[in-house]
Amino acid sequence: CPRCGHRKAWIMKRGLYRCKNCDYQVSITSGTIFQGTRKPLQLWFHAMWYITSQKNGVSAMGLKQVLGFNRYETVWIWLHKLRRAMVRPGRDSLSGAVEIDGEVAKLIKDELGVEVRFESLSHGTIHARVKAEAPYFTADTSWNIGFPLMLEAKDEGWAVAYDSPTWRGAGDIWVDPDNYWWNNGNWAFVLVGNKDLLAEAGYKLPESWDDLLDPKWKGQIVMPSAESSGTAYMMIYSFITLYGFNQGLTGSEAEEAGWEYLLKLDKNIHSYSKGGNTPSDWVGRGEFMLGICSDEMVLPRIRQGYPLEWTVPEEGTGYGSAGAIIFKGTERLYTCQKIIDFFGTTTFCKFWSELAGYVTKDPAAVSALYGGIPQYIPNIDQGWAMENKDRLIDEWIDRIGRPYVA
Repeated sequence: CPRCGHRKAWIMKRGLYRCKNCDYQVSITSGTIFQGTRKPLQLWFHAMWYITSQKNGVSAMGLKQVLGFNRYETVWIWLHKLRRAMVRPGRDSLSGAVEIDGEVAKLIKDELGVEVRFESLSHGTIHARVKAEAPYFTADTSWNIGFPLMLEAKDEGWAVAYDSPTWRGAGDIWVDPDNYWWNNGNWAFVLVGNKDLLAEAGYKLPESWDDLLDPKWKGQIVMPSAESSGTAYMMIYSFITLYGFNQGLTGSEAEEAGWEYLLKLDKNIHSYSKGGNTPSDWVGRGEFMLGICSDEMVLPRIRQGYPLEWTVPEEGTGYGSAGAIIFKGTERLYTCQKIIDFFGTTTFCKFWSELAGYVTKDPAAVSALYGGIPQYIPNIDQGWAMENKDRLIDEWIDRIGRPYVA
């Protein structure tokens, strides 16, 4: 019994189990991903079979057609619930973003005396989890999240507004005008190379994104998968902007120009990773020559002695936001507000820019990676990227869709 722990029960007519000790009634699906479903379990099993039998991944639109559902939203939630259930606990060592978030948690404890229990996930995975859990969240707050989730949390009523004194006057790039989200810092994706492997081959780190299409790089490039990584989605909308909108194209023609580049690049990609930081580890360990990755772990890995070199190619890079929200329904509202206040201080901004090179709202906090503000691809519209996220990720799965390597 989930209430008292007793091990004997009566089976009721409606298929419920009634505890013989405390009379608590529970269904066989309680505590599973099927809890509360109104759809037959056979339909769930059909979805599970279809997802696990496809070699090149599954899109929500494709699953919708197979199951015959009317609402895309329902299928999207099902798909992400099943993806979460398929993750084997403990499969990964503590690396990448978890190291960054661990340092933040340590600083919060040192400065505020608050012990933070946290789980570190990629932007894409966090977004999927929040959407699947809504409106009953297991967390009180979330930080280091992407801009699409920040906007959706506000629009869907998942976040709590708070007028933090340390964020007033920062501007709407850094704080929501209605105080529902706070942007701790901008991050980008960069090109990394393994110095030793490049030297052995007699190659130099490419200077342009177009250089990556050279056949000599075939099987030597790694990057994250858009199926699971927010960094990878940033790459999609950045390359659509670079090769489409910025070339004077509009609508579907602009998007097609971006896809044309990504499909050509795919021919040289050896593997896609689950998270945006993983390629910097693979390249740093000498498994591959080149990687396109989040900038978050580049500086920490170089400091740890990895033979990495990096660059922002001459066309520039895309960018996103690593922000914070407070979930509606939290019982620790005051504590969350104090954490948000701390995120807005010069102390935290300097820590954040030094730790991983983030560009923050505070001019006194200079990025330790870039030494200033990196060159961005002009005209990136994060609002457009947010509105088209689900559609473009599904399109990536349909066009490329190679399984990621965890």
